[in-house]
Amino acid sequence: MNNHELRAMRIRKIILLFVFSIFIGKISAQEYQYTLDSCISLALQNNVAIKNQLLSIEAAKQTKNEALSKYFPNISAMGFAFKANDDILNARLKLGTVMLPYLNIPIQIPTIPLQILDQGMMGAVTAIQPVFYGLQIVYGNKLAKVGIEANQLQLKLSQNEVSQKVEEYFWQIINLQEKLKTITVIEEQIGNIKKDAETAVEAGVIKPNDLLTIEMKHQELSSGKLKIENGIKICKMLLRQYSGISEREFSISYDTLMPLEQPQNFYINPEDGLANRTEKQLLDRSVKAAQLQTKMEIGKHLPKAAIGASYMGYDMDIAKNNFGVVFGSISVPITDWWGGGHAIKKQKLNEQIAENEKQNALEMMLVQIEQSWNELEEAYNQVLLAKKSILSSTENLRLNQDYYEAGTTKLSDLLEAQTHFQNSQDLYIESFTNYQVKIKEYLNLTGR
Repeated sequence: MNNHELRAMRIRKIILLFVFSIFIGKISAQEYQYTLDSCISLALQNNVAIKNQLLSIEAAKQTKNEALSKYFPNISAMGFAFKANDDILNARLKLGTVMLPYLNIPIQIPTIPLQILDQGMMGAVTAIQPVFYGLQIVYGNKLAKVGIEANQLQLKLSQNEVSQKVEEYFWQIINLQEKLKTITVIEEQIGNIKKDAETAVEAGVIKPNDLLTIEMKHQELSSGKLKIENGIKICKMLLRQYSGISEREFSISYDTLMPLEQPQNFYINPEDGLANRTEKQLLDRSVKAAQLQTKMEIGKHLPKAAIGASYMGYDMDIAKNNFGVVFGSISVPITDWWGGGHAIKKQKLNEQIAENEKQNALEMMLVQIEQSWNELEEAYNQVLLAKKSILSSTENLRLNQDYYEAGTTKLSDLLEAQTHFQNSQDLYIESFTNYQVKIKEYLNLTGR
């Protein structure tokens, strides 16, 4: 291989290394992108509210397991051993004086010491099986099951709330990013106008004051741009914290040209929407829990029956033995009914309160659904109006640009036309993102 070939090979290696370094640089500089769905998916896994609700479900399951254990026998064991430094029973038996018959002579009998129990041990094992406890065990288990169902429904509510909040943050970022694009476009237009104005000032066609006006407009845009950029940073921080996004630097991916669906595509009969609501199912569980608590209160004042068995043994100085016992018990709380009747009435009143609160909440939810539908229609109409505003402001800006270049209009008219254009663009993106949020809100409020 000659020198020319070696040189060519080295050049090819250098070019390949250069291309490879550029490729690696692009990969390392690539920004992580998240769609709305991926943000919601992350939030449903990482949000603190959902994690805590999952723990609450697990706690409710443990409560149910605890209630289930009441069906089984209650077994207890006892052991006892002792060793005393002196006899536990330490006494002296005094027999007193005895008279000899016939002789009538008193005789003093000596005192006899009595000492027993200086050590010993005993033990017992007892098992008691509840037979009837006023159905408290049955209703207690049903109440624990209702608790699990309520926590599972609460988890679903938390998931809906989290996903809706993520959408709000997501569309707020889009709102600000689109406004930033509008400012960038206007800045470019102002830059071109400034160049033309500088030339016109040098030629004496316009006054230097016009150039100062352009500078002020440019500073105003720069100030607005800085505020929007800071707003995007804050919203991204909130979205990152709420969703559990690991990367500090990321961007969101979205299609600004997505088709705008009409509100009618999402409409549902309010009563049907109410039936789908997780909140309604929670209210049903609340009433059911109140009813079970009333039954448990009644059960507290019913007779209780149990059977059991016990095995005992002891080993002491005086005796040792072991034996077994089987027994049954019935307890009738007669005097408890004096205050128990009032406790039951109190619980029945609480049951009625739960029913009243449920009905009131259902009525309010119907109003909420109707209001959400009205807001959805209003948001859609705002988008249509903003679209028309964009068309008119764009045409107005084009005409004023042509008139200014032709010298038939003032600079202030052109700047005012740009302001109208910017406002119409901002209004459109605000109404568009607000409509997306209202769709999600309406779907949540109708159980979808």
